[in-house]
Amino acid sequence: MKMLTFCFVVILLSTFSSVANSKPVIKLDDQGVLKATHFAHIFYFNDIGDILFIDFDVIEDSIETVNVLKNGEIVKSENVREMPNDTIYELDLSTYKKGNYTIELVTNTHLTITKEIAIN
Repeated sequence: MKMLTFCFVVILLSTFSSVANSKPVIKLDDQGVLKATHFAHIFYFNDIGDILFIDFDVIEDSIETVNVLKNGEIVKSENVREMPNDTIYELDLSTYKKGNYTIELVTNTHLTITKEIAIN
């Protein structure tokens, strides 16, 4: 009986730990419009706010291109096809002038995820 209880507790704890540490995976074709909670999992800033992190791992599709646009024109475009799907991409915002920018992620299925940011 003690061994059965012990096994049950171990299984329960490992299941709880696995669920608590898992990230959501966002399936773009099912979502249509992403919610603010989705953006919080994909895009986040460092403490100072000068680096934008983009977590590729939470998006089911593979990210192929990261574009930075200002006033609708591309100021940076990077092919990221060769990066692993679990990459956390870092975009150094200190290299950009003040203004409003759009970060655009293009997937292998040609869907796009866009995020508006302001650099002060």
